[in-house]
Amino acid sequence: MQDGKVVFEDAVDGWDSKRAHPLASGTKSFTGVAAMLAVQQGLISLDERVSDTLTEWKDDARKREITVRQLLNLSSGLEPDSAEDRQRIRAVATGSRRDLLRAGLNRTEDFFKQGIDAPAKNDPGSKFEYGGNHFHAFGAFLERRLAARGAKPATAWEWYEANLLEPIGMKVARIGRDREGHPNLPGGGSASAAEWAKFGEFVRLNGAVRADDGSMRQLLKPELLAKCFEPSARNDRYGLTWWLGPRGGDDKLPAVRMAAGLGNQRLYVIPSAKLVAVRFAPLNGGKRRFSDEAMIQELLKAAGAAPLAFPAIETGMESRLISDGIPTAERKQPDATLPWVTPAVSAPRVTFHTFDSASVKGKVSYHLYTPAEYGRDGARRFPVVYWLHGSGGGQEGIPELAKRFDAAIEAGKVPPFLVVFVNGLPQGMYVDWADGRAPVESMIVRDLVPHVDATLRTVAAPEGRLLDGFSMGGYGAARLGFKFPETFRGVSMLGAGPLDPDFERTPRANPRSRDGLLERVYGSREHFREVSPWELAKANAGTIAKGSLVRIAVGDRDGTFALNKEFHDHLDALKIPHEWSPLAGVEHDPSKTLDALGEATWEFYRKAFAKAEPAPAR
Repeated sequence: MQDGKVVFEDAVDGWDSKRAHPLASGTKSFTGVAAMLAVQQGLISLDERVSDTLTEWKDDARKREITVRQLLNLSSGLEPDSAEDRQRIRAVATGSRRDLLRAGLNRTEDFFKQGIDAPAKNDPGSKFEYGGNHFHAFGAFLERRLAARGAKPATAWEWYEANLLEPIGMKVARIGRDREGHPNLPGGGSASAAEWAKFGEFVRLNGAVRADDGSMRQLLKPELLAKCFEPSARNDRYGLTWWLGPRGGDDKLPAVRMAAGLGNQRLYVIPSAKLVAVRFAPLNGGKRRFSDEAMIQELLKAAGAAPLAFPAIETGMESRLISDGIPTAERKQPDATLPWVTPAVSAPRVTFHTFDSASVKGKVSYHLYTPAEYGRDGARRFPVVYWLHGSGGGQEGIPELAKRFDAAIEAGKVPPFLVVFVNGLPQGMYVDWADGRAPVESMIVRDLVPHVDATLRTVAAPEGRLLDGFSMGGYGAARLGFKFPETFRGVSMLGAGPLDPDFERTPRANPRSRDGLLERVYGSREHFREVSPWELAKANAGTIAKGSLVRIAVGDRDGTFALNKEFHDHLDALKIPHEWSPLAGVEHDPSKTLDALGEATWEFYRKAFAKAEPAPAR
């Protein structure tokens, strides 16, 4: 909807905008707005202690200090979910009939008691932890407060309906309940897209309701509703029951308010573009890959308000598992002790640089090869090779690689290009680590690439960017190239690994090292699969096939050969065109691999950069 009018609607598999669909955790956002109505009516205040009403908490040193605000911004310190909650959510996420049946039979006896009895594992206000118990406790608190004041109706969901949903003209088709009849406030709502959009429009209009004649009635004071979208102290991507985006601090980007549920159910509200959008999908996520950033960019583009790029919406919004309370690795701040800045390497035409990475929240280094032509022609723009090193760090290989690149350019075998030798950490795997300590992928795609385009004369387009790398770097080139085909045209995988789709066969690592890497970087085998080149190629096969240039080169004596061959067959099955170059007699060695490729390397580079015509500097 734009400015209150439906401008686009599409549906498949028998759905339409009038058919009710589970909102899952999208239900949570009703509570923040309803709470502010309760504040407006004088029923509650954000900074009162909940234990003054839930008196069972008086004898617990932590729980007695919890405030209403901390329940709503999920920093109360309560254990976020019960084991039954986690089982139920995982059953829905996996779609297992046995798990769904078991979850149904284990229907919660009393949500509110569960919230009241949940142990306090952290000091109030010290840590953001996503989960349902904050909402169950708030429901119990609100009902007791309503009963004490003699307010009608005296039950939580019925109060939501009477004071929020009915006045804005929204109908929730169903709200899940426990055996005692208490509502599932964190995840039990079902509504149609048309109805959920009414809630989004109410938020977009800053708490006002527009009548059929165009007149406006203010239901909730704008300054109170705005508190739902103030970033909390423990997670600046979360307010009071609402996700916030984009990453903070850039006033040139439109503010996004989002309700999010399992399987990527979404309600977006973008006030600056007068936009409200609803997106539904199967609760297990379905087969289509989904990206909030891409979705928002498309919405803004359709509204004529798209920025050049829309940065990431973090923590809980990119992963349907995190955003719905399925246990994942604990999120941490980027680890400043990791070697984000490496020692400088000395080599002809190679310089050492650092830049400020928003993802890492600090400086990150890279090395840059610059061809002689860059200095001779100050009006020309150049394509860029992003070289991804193997495990260990790769600094020792920079001089030999730079010499190889320079010789080919000077010999006229390939047009001149820049080479950015990326710092991917010794075992960074070119992926954002599951626990948040090392956002390597985000650092490269969201920070380094824009930095290079902003500070150097580059062809700042996909046809001007090529990913190449060896071993872990070849795996990284596949990951990033297949996940972001709209950013990188060329994808070169040399002796790539680990390409095992399940991370159970690791020819270059023993089981102990493999399991340590799995736990440290990915958190789980399921997450490894989810972010693997196998799954990314499958998800983006059409886009990759149309616009990307891909090659796989590996020696037949390389321990990774068999898995590279399987990946080659996988790309064939997906009908993704690519070059397959098995190299006779070559082991797992980057120099020998490049020597065996010979002129084929420069032919691939020429093809990749064929559309990157030398353009005048802007």
